[in-house]
Amino acid sequence: MTLLCSLLIILNDAASSFARLAIGIFVFGSLVLAFIDAEHLILPDLIVKPLWVLGFCINSQTSAFVELPSALICSGLVYIFFRTFVEIYYQFTGTLGLGRGDIKLLSVYGVWFGCKGVLAILWVASWMGLIWSTTKVFLKKQNYSTRIPFGPFLVFGALCYLFYPQAFSTILL
Repeated sequence: MTLLCSLLIILNDAASSFARLAIGIFVFGSLVLAFIDAEHLILPDLIVKPLWVLGFCINSQTSAFVELPSALICSGLVYIFFRTFVEIYYQFTGTLGLGRGDIKLLSVYGVWFGCKGVLAILWVASWMGLIWSTTKVFLKKQNYSTRIPFGPFLVFGALCYLFYPQAFSTILL
């Protein structure tokens, strides 16, 4: 209910109808991705890539969240950094520590919110994932080698940042 009320406030406060529509699509697309990843451990490019394009468009037209050059640089750096990290991790362990869909989703959030937003989203997602996984291990519903969908935690972090960016200003100083 809080999420719905917050969405209505954001949509009413947005500067243009394009921004309102883009935010609505962003929220809907992110929620769909969270449910798909939770069920199937996949983040389909069919949804992820259009969200990236939409973030590019909204920041190029309105700079609603971050200036376009900063958004593009952050999106690219996030993708390159995490893709490199995952490949190196794979060479040492033989397993992927983070799915490629998660990396693409982080890149989407980079183009929407910039580097500050990605750091906030990662912070929330990491804590939520840690709490979730620890609880499941403690309850003996999974072990340490069980794959967990990280997408829902990223989506949760992104929605927290979208609706309450001021909450992260002291955390990210």
